[in-house]
Amino acid sequence: MDLTDSLVLEEKLHNCTKEELIAKVKELQAHNVQLRSIIQKPGKHGTAQDIYC
Repeated sequence: MDLTDSLVLEEKLHNCTKEELIAKVKELQAHNVQLRSIIQKPGKHGTAQDIYC
C-alpha cells in the first residue's frame, strides 16, 4: 500500500457512519483472530516458527 492508497482509505473511513466503522472494526478483529490462529498453529517440528520456513 502506498501513500495514495492510504489517503484514499483514510478519506473513505472519514465518510463512514458510526455503525459502518463499528462493523469494520468487528470485521478486522475477526480477521486478526483468524490470522493469529494460523500463525500459532504448530508446524511439522512442533513450533509456530515453521510457518516462516
